[in-house]
Amino acid sequence: MNILSIASVLPIPNYIKENDVIFKYYDHYCQKTSDNIFFIRPIIYSNNLFAILSNKWSNYNKVNKLKKYEYNNFRVELLPYITKRTSNNIHAVMSNSLYSLNKSKLNKIVKKNNIDLTHAQYLFPDGLLALRLKQKNKINYVLTLRSETKYFDNFFSNYYSKKILEEALYITTLNYKTYLHLKKLGFSNVELIPHGVDTSFFRKIKQQSKEKVRILSIGNLIKLKNIDKVLCALAEPINNCIKYTIIGQGPEYKNLCQIVKEKKMENIVEFIPHIPNEKIVDEIVKHDIFVLPSFPETFGRVYFEAIAAGLPVICAKDSGVYGYFEDKKEILYVDPNNIEELKDSLNLLIKNFDIRKEMAKKAQKKVCNFTWSDIVKKFQQIYLKNIVVHKKLHDKKAEYNSIYN
Repeated sequence: MNILSIASVLPIPNYIKENDVIFKYYDHYCQKTSDNIFFIRPIIYSNNLFAILSNKWSNYNKVNKLKKYEYNNFRVELLPYITKRTSNNIHAVMSNSLYSLNKSKLNKIVKKNNIDLTHAQYLFPDGLLALRLKQKNKINYVLTLRSETKYFDNFFSNYYSKKILEEALYITTLNYKTYLHLKKLGFSNVELIPHGVDTSFFRKIKQQSKEKVRILSIGNLIKLKNIDKVLCALAEPINNCIKYTIIGQGPEYKNLCQIVKEKKMENIVEFIPHIPNEKIVDEIVKHDIFVLPSFPETFGRVYFEAIAAGLPVICAKDSGVYGYFEDKKEILYVDPNNIEELKDSLNLLIKNFDIRKEMAKKAQKKVCNFTWSDIVKKFQQIYLKNIVVHKKLHDKKAEYNSIYN
């Protein structure tokens, strides 16, 4: 099968840093199948409308000059479009420009590579392009959603969203709240499927240590990660029995340092700017508790990685991996804005090794079903639905011809 993946969040070397999880997924997928994968990466033209209308190419973003690139043995075609993402309605309508501006090139990609199926990674512009390709080239598509329910709140974006969803062969989502929303809208061809976790992260649950309880947070140091709330929750009266490690970089670093200084936590808090991904699990297993009350959070692969490594996890309600695990048995969900609730959850795990161990054990057992190999199998079954659909159409056409010819 020849699959075209449309993904507007792929990293572009030397230009745009993004999570490479989609490449990681297809890397595992290609190890298990003989399917061919092709990529389209939509890229927004400069928002300088005057530059676009006057053809002042020098005012475009540098990345607009790229036409294609290679990443981990995958070849990616860059297709430009015009939009304004700050408005849901405008973004939905203007996402049509992705097809209209690249119609000729898209036809060449589809015909040259004999595309059988497309997989769109977002509603806009990815899903809308997949819809246009189905309308023009009769190619079915699978749609994966993140936290994109905001598009149902506006007239035009809601109209296009429902069109895209109705025409999809199958819908998957990483986010539990999005999954419930789609079910409420009446879609039955939808499934909650997370990103996978590498088997290298799986470790034995730690035995109780006589040393201080070590707590860990990993993430970009930005406001929505709510690491400042964790510092406030840990400040008193439990800071004499813990060590807290924060791994990450970002604009909140100075603010977090100021909180550490004001709360006199210098002796218990350690900042680590960066650890390579291949070494991160060795750092995770040095700790006893993982906490990251990030909100909003589409998914958060780091939660799965911490659980696989044997740590009990505290995260925000209605965010990230919320819905994948049972509260108070496999994980602790907290209101990210309620410091007292966060403090109580931290205290519970800090003071009770048996609760930490049991929670970590139950959550890790569940994560064992979400390795990359498991995720690939799920999508193989979904992609094969396309073959079943085409076979039915072929059989129906053959039956029609036998009757009337």
